Amino acid sequence: MICSERKDDGFHTSIDCYDLDWNRHSENIRATSHVSIASKALPRPECSDKIIDTARILSKPFPEVRVDLYVVNNKVYFGELTFTSLGGMMNYYTPKYLEEMGEVVKLKIGTMKGQNVLIILLVLAAFSADTFQVKAQDIQWELVFSDEFDQPNGSRPDPAKWNCHRRGAATWSRWISDMPEVAYIKSGRLICRAIPNTIAPNDTAQMLTGAINTKDKFSIKYGKVEVRMRTNVKQGNFPAIWTGVQSDVRLPYAEIDIMESFGQKVEATHTVHSQYTQDNRQHGEKNNFRIPINIKKWHIYGMEWNEKQIIWTIDGKVTGIYNKSTDPDKLAKGQWTFDVPLYFILNQSVGREGSNNPPNIRTTYETQFDWIRVYKRKV
Repeated sequence: MICSERKDDGFHTSIDCYDLDWNRHSENIRATSHVSIASKALPRPECSDKIIDTARILSKPFPEVRVDLYVVNNKVYFGELTFTSLGGMMNYYTPKYLEEMGEVVKLKIGTMKGQNVLIILLVLAAFSADTFQVKAQDIQWELVFSDEFDQPNGSRPDPAKWNCHRRGAATWSRWISDMPEVAYIKSGRLICRAIPNTIAPNDTAQMLTGAINTKDKFSIKYGKVEVRMRTNVKQGNFPAIWTGVQSDVRLPYAEIDIMESFGQKVEATHTVHSQYTQDNRQHGEKNNFRIPINIKKWHIYGMEWNEKQIIWTIDGKVTGIYNKSTDPDKLAKGQWTFDVPLYFILNQSVGREGSNNPPNIRTTYETQFDWIRVYKRKV
């Protein structure tokens, strides 16, 4: 059950019913004297996976319990555990749905064992101590890498910090070039471009695209990165800020996309790719966050990660969270593969021909990066 539009008296509210895949089932609930059915469907909260995981943990010791959680500014707060809603007289659900829920509750005769009480108290203690989202003011950061791109106009990115990324077979890397026309400094900014190939006659690529990385020059295990960037809304556009695994030894797949933009979509996208999500396309993980925003304007795109979670931000506001699973089976299959040093990639690419974001190979695409700053957490 989802409650929204709660009145100031804390009692009157709107309710609705959703399954774990966020399909709406208003047919399972009914209005009462102080509760009305929501007039429209609600968007799935970005922290929905955390809500579900928390409810599962807190309810595990009991055959039946209602776990009350609150979401404020995409942050989850614990409310209470309710064993008899309204003294067993709650009438929000239809009789038919109450029967369906009752069929899955298996009660055991006897009293609850003391160990279950201990378990739930320990879980609640951990829940209170280990917050889902650490407030920025509670963390002290130390700058460990930065580039303000303040070299002279026309110069290449600082070779002490950056490499030209190698061309590959993937959509984003198929036309990467080391030509200076696609990655250079201008007016204190890094300019990455995708241009029609009219300057490299021996190169069969239809376009030339700019991409740089810090591999073997800077990487970090856990920390915070922020990049000030702007791009264009144009069919075929495909810029990105993201990470790669520093190790040359083949490891389970780990990629964090801090910001991607696709064609004419007026939005920024955050995505995390682990070995588990790569191997299981129907993985069910909430690993992608699409944020409506004017990407043509300057924004600061950020990402923090530690041993438990990845947090994305735009202009300092949290816009996505991905958590390390508590499921041993998922972990064994690579749901969390981010306990390794990562390096950073800045690039301007274009979509693939025949896709839903095909490029115009006769036009120029451009993304500007004002600065990049990477921090580690002070001990």
